[in-house]
Amino acid sequence: MSSRTGELNEKWAKLLIKELIHQGVRYFCIAPGSRSTSLTVAASEHPLANTFVHFDERALCFHALGYAKATGIPAAVIVTSGTAVGNLMPAVMEAHNDHVPMILLTSDRPPELRQTGANQTADQVKMFQNFVRWQEDFPCPDPHISPAFIGSTIATALAHALYAPAGPVQLNCMFREPFFENETENTHPSYERSIKGSQTQITLGEKHLAETQIEKLCDELSEHEKGVIVVGALPPNTSLEPLFTLSRLLQWPLFPDILSPLRSHVQAEGMVPTYDLILKSMSLNEDLTPDAILQFGNRFVSKKLLEWIRLKKPKCHTLVADHEWRMDPLHSLTHRVVADPWQVMEGLSKHLPGRAPAPWLQCWKEMNRITQKTLTHFFQEKKDLSEPALFHHLSRWIGEDRSLFIGNSLPIREADALFAPKQNCGPVFGNRGVSGIDGNIATATGIAKGLRKPLLAIMGDLTFLHDLTSLAQLKNSPVPITLLVINNDGGGIFSFLPIAKRKAVFEQFFVTPHGLNLEHAAPLFGLKYEKVTTLDEMETALQSGTTQSKILEMYTDRDETLALHKEIIAHVKEILTTSSSSLEAFT
Repeated sequence: MSSRTGELNEKWAKLLIKELIHQGVRYFCIAPGSRSTSLTVAASEHPLANTFVHFDERALCFHALGYAKATGIPAAVIVTSGTAVGNLMPAVMEAHNDHVPMILLTSDRPPELRQTGANQTADQVKMFQNFVRWQEDFPCPDPHISPAFIGSTIATALAHALYAPAGPVQLNCMFREPFFENETENTHPSYERSIKGSQTQITLGEKHLAETQIEKLCDELSEHEKGVIVVGALPPNTSLEPLFTLSRLLQWPLFPDILSPLRSHVQAEGMVPTYDLILKSMSLNEDLTPDAILQFGNRFVSKKLLEWIRLKKPKCHTLVADHEWRMDPLHSLTHRVVADPWQVMEGLSKHLPGRAPAPWLQCWKEMNRITQKTLTHFFQEKKDLSEPALFHHLSRWIGEDRSLFIGNSLPIREADALFAPKQNCGPVFGNRGVSGIDGNIATATGIAKGLRKPLLAIMGDLTFLHDLTSLAQLKNSPVPITLLVINNDGGGIFSFLPIAKRKAVFEQFFVTPHGLNLEHAAPLFGLKYEKVTTLDEMETALQSGTTQSKILEMYTDRDETLALHKEIIAHVKEILTTSSSSLEAFT
């Protein structure tokens, strides 16, 4: 191949990276590889590019996912060809389902080496076709192709990645060898010239409802006195004041999902953060039948909330989201509003007439007060460190100076039921797009990088083991991350499922106990480690200032955890039932 090929590869790649920089992409996540040499060198040499290098492509892509979750700005992921590309799939699936922007720069063999048995070659063009918003199979660098083509393609990719529903895009970049040229002769000056600004500037408009549509929605909601406002995850920096106004005007309670920014403001008027426990205890109560559900955000963690909506069959179930995807697992929606959630909140809060204080809202607020008081008394008596106790007391231990990431399976459900901060706290994150236990550590490191503030990550032992290589990211994190591992020696979530009754297969095929000593992972990656056995030790470990990332581990018993959750629900039900006479005054 001509020596000019390497020179053209370099200039083509430099222009591609330059155009990404022009469009606002600054963070480049890179895995070592040969076919991606030109892209890697270009990113490493650009003065405005912030680079991150990790050896495991799967973990690398989850790190990029976390960064975009925290900032709303996509990171670019640079990998070589072959299985390196395939390893991106889990994070791409999560980004697709959770509407997180991402730029995949996958390097590939040239056309003459495709479907020939050439080494490290696979069909990368169709690999992500069901999970990306847009895909371009870049040709090999060619002096006959105008540089403007690169700028136009990058602009198109960013538009698809960022416009609702946001998500991943793939730029599959073919390169012939050699990938760079050391000679100083400039034979392709057109690719060397600086282009002033991007060839295409992107302006992404928002989806707004007309005033007449807002007024119509106000009329529909005003027909119902007994409603609930369910709030899931929202775009970063969404103002929450309109939600508080809506709750006051409609006299409806606010149910904040654990990943909703609303959960960080649980002391605000109208908030019912204990709704999951209340519904587990009182869902059959006819007095708690809603006429309407107003939902902001795509999905929520609480399975009991879904069951309650299915059981009660509200006359009106309105979902407000900035995309047209069907988010209706119960097929219960009666109204589908495709618009910017904040604009709808703001519009409704300005047009709704308002109501006098209503018994319906007062009842929910009183049940929330009783439930929180019951939990306080319950855990004052239960002084041992347990999974439920951790998430209850965590409400006191974490403030606005630290964000929180909660791993999938049992921890996110426990947090949804029991985490109700007594003060404003930092944002809470999780991977609920496809809710996998892979890549959780890497996602947490990406979030910490994006927010540039300390982070507490809580996850189970299997989730920890699934992403062990990401401890290297933890070690090298520029901001301190405390990783708390809840070790119940297997999949504790299965103890809550019907399969637990099938003793013959339950332990071996579902719980899968590993018997591993997780402490040994810390010195392997040069991390501090601490075993925590009491509530006082946990409070000290979580509140002590640190400039280094560290691993905390607490051991729990699966059977005891299950029994404790059942005891909590039974206790809350007993207290609420006993208080029913006083609650009747509100219904």
